[in-house]
Amino acid sequence: MKLVNIIAIILLININISAQKAKIYWADEVVSYSSQYESEKSKDNYYNAVQVIGAPNAIGPKNLSHWAWVPKKEDSGSEYIRVKYKNAIKNVRQVYISESLNPGAISKIVLID
Repeated sequence: MKLVNIIAIILLININISAQKAKIYWADEVVSYSSQYESEKSKDNYYNAVQVIGAPNAIGPKNLSHWAWVPKKEDSGSEYIRVKYKNAIKNVRQVYISESLNPGAISKIVLID
């Protein structure tokens, strides 16, 4: 797997059937992750897992962004990030993922109740 720069794994859309209006939820907390890239800028949370919290700020294909989570090593195999939401979300209809480098590198999404 090439270096994966992933942001905003963490948008869940809940559609209110009666109003046909989507409600958007962004992740509130990083629970765990497999690794994160370390650099001299890590003190500023550049490339760290916390970058997936809240609305994305590094959208754009083929761009390495310090505002996105980046795993520690290129070609390190499977990586993961687990996030939490402040409130329970019911009737999830869509999960939106924004990748800013190597789109298509995500192989699995799991929603845990």
